[in-house]
Amino acid sequence: MTVNVKPHFNFFFFLLFFSLKPADMFQSVLLNSPSTSRGPDLSVGTFLSESLQVMDLLGEGAFGHVTKCFSTKTGEMEAVKIIKKFPGLPVEKNEVVILKQLRSLDPDTSNIIKWKESFTYQDHMCMSYELLDQDLQNYVKARGEGLLIPDLKSVIRQVATALQHLRSFKIVHADIRPENIMIVDRRQQPIRVRLVDFGLSFQIGDRPFFQATGYRAPEVLLGIHPLTEAIDIWSTGATLVEVATASTIFENEEEYDELSQIIQSHGQPSDEILDRGKDTASYFCEQVDGEHRWRFKSPSEYEEETGLQAQTFTSIRLDDHR
Repeated sequence: MTVNVKPHFNFFFFLLFFSLKPADMFQSVLLNSPSTSRGPDLSVGTFLSESLQVMDLLGEGAFGHVTKCFSTKTGEMEAVKIIKKFPGLPVEKNEVVILKQLRSLDPDTSNIIKWKESFTYQDHMCMSYELLDQDLQNYVKARGEGLLIPDLKSVIRQVATALQHLRSFKIVHADIRPENIMIVDRRQQPIRVRLVDFGLSFQIGDRPFFQATGYRAPEVLLGIHPLTEAIDIWSTGATLVEVATASTIFENEEEYDELSQIIQSHGQPSDEILDRGKDTASYFCEQVDGEHRWRFKSPSEYEEETGLQAQTFTSIRLDDHR
């Protein structure tokens, strides 16, 4: 199945570097983000287990806290993620199930983070990983510009390798973005990266949680089912454009605005694709005459129906960043 697009830039240029093909680019379900939840009390010096002592608080995300810990057992530093609790949303159990399947992989050849163990602290699931250096979002931000072409090509190949390994396990990551691609050591060249954070991952055929705003595949927005690894291809493309240009390609949080950006930069999905979306009628209306049977609703039509005001945006062209 193909998608009719007229891209301003070659969004999937990175596919030249590997054999994984994005089958059915419009196959997923739009799901709502879970509400936030409190994590445990943390401070430097806290022992999360008998052998892991917190040395630094590295950050907090939607699903948990990340700490830098010293292992008295191995004498090495580790990264420990403490998962927040979400009633009815077993994020921590889901991630452990996925990581157990990937545990046999060599992180140096698979470009997937090495998971060490899981345990509980204050009734919160904790997961210990190899300690990495910096995520791509902060690395690019510190540079003040996008990656150099040699570094970009290296990252493309490594992320592609990680996706190939996930595909062999029939796993969809579902949360690929610059924050979830970590650099092993920014002082080393060429850049080596790992794919991290499998809290939203799922087996092909299972029901997913959701996909992050700005990196959601069109099929997610249209409410098409079932999901495949194609949504990872899309979010990887959005991520690579972002780290290449130091600019976010799809900035809006509202689904209509995000679809509008996608259509303006890539063209409208085919009628065959739109026919499969349970949410298609929220953003498109059927018409008798015209190039397509489905017509994307105008901002005024959408606002009249929903009360939500559509946003304007400026498309990104890779030619502007050469």
